[in-house]
Amino acid sequence: MSETQNAPWTEGLSELRAWTAAHEAIAVAPGSLSVPEPLRSEFYERVDGVQRRLAETVLGEGIEAACVVARACAEVRDEVLAATGLSAFTLAAKLEGFLEDPLAALAAPAFSPVLDALSGRLTEAEAEREAAMALTRGRESLVRNAFEAWAYYGVIAELRPRKFWAVASFDGSDAQAVETDEVVVGWQAASPDRRVPEAVLQTEDGRLFAMKSEAARELDYYGFSATRGRDTSAGGNTRDLMGHRVLLVYEMRSLDEVPVMVDRQKRIQRPCDLACTVIDPIQMRNPAYYGTFLTRLRGLRSRRPVQVVPFGDEPFSEEMVSGLGEAIEFHKYGLDRGTLAPIAQRLAS
Repeated sequence: MSETQNAPWTEGLSELRAWTAAHEAIAVAPGSLSVPEPLRSEFYERVDGVQRRLAETVLGEGIEAACVVARACAEVRDEVLAATGLSAFTLAAKLEGFLEDPLAALAAPAFSPVLDALSGRLTEAEAEREAAMALTRGRESLVRNAFEAWAYYGVIAELRPRKFWAVASFDGSDAQAVETDEVVVGWQAASPDRRVPEAVLQTEDGRLFAMKSEAARELDYYGFSATRGRDTSAGGNTRDLMGHRVLLVYEMRSLDEVPVMVDRQKRIQRPCDLACTVIDPIQMRNPAYYGTFLTRLRGLRSRRPVQVVPFGDEPFSEEMVSGLGEAIEFHKYGLDRGTLAPIAQRLAS
C-alpha cells in the first residue's frame, strides 16, 4: 500500500473536510447534502477514498482473506466462460462488484458513516463503531456468497461444459432450451407455481444437464401450493439475491426434455440428480439453523446423497455427521478444486 492508503482514516476525513470547506457551493449538514454537478464526481471519489481507509482500519487482514475468495470465484467463472464461449455468466450485482473491485465492495457499507462524520451528525469514534458493524456484516455476506459461487460453479466447471442454453417458458406450461450467450444465475420467468432451471449445459462427452442456483429459502415452498396473500416466495426468480443458495442439477436425455422441476399447483416435484450446498458448521450449532436445514433436507428430493461443502475451517460435529447418515456426503473445506471434483464425479455413478 502507498503511504496515503496507510494513513488513518481520520486523516482522510480531515482532508475531505478541508476540500469541502474550500468549495462554498457544497453544503453539508446533518441530514442534508448538496453537491453541484461539476464537483460531484470528485467529491464522491474523495468520499470513496475515505471509505477505503476506514475499511482497511476496521477489517485489517480480513481484506486480503476476502480478496483471495473473490479471486478464486472470478477464476472459476472465467474458466466456465472460456470453455463454453459465453459472453457472460452473471451473478448478483453486489457479487459482481466484489469480483470486479473487492476493496470498493468491501468498503461500500462505510458510505453513510463517512458522510455522517463529515456532516457532524456522528463523531469520528461513533462513525467508526457504526462502520465496523456494517463493514463486518458486509464482508461476511460477500465472502460467503463468493465462496458458494466458487463451489457451485467449480462443480459445474468440473463437469467440463462446452455449451450453454438458457431456459424459456413460452406458454406457461413447458420449458425449452434456447440459444444464448449469457447465463444469469437464479433467473427464470417468475411463476407462482412452476420452478424451472436457469440454464442447460452440454459437457465435452455429450451429456446434458439442467442447473438451478436455487435460493435456499425458496425450497421451503416446493411442497406447497401457492396461496394468494400468504405466499412470500420469489416466484422462482432470484437473479439478484445475495443469500444462501443450493445448486440443483438434473440429468437430461435430450434438449427437448428440459425439466419442470416443481409444479406447486399439481404437487409435482422432480427429484434432482445432484444437490450441493455450502453450510457453516458454526451456524449448525444453533438449533434454529439446524432445524431449518433438516426441514429443507427432508423436503428436497435427490437421487444421490446431498453434497455438503463447509464454509470456514471449523469441522462439523461428529454428532451431526453420524446423525444424518447416508443422506449427506460431507467434504473438506478449502479453496481447493480437488474438493469439488468428487462432487461432479457423483453424476457418473
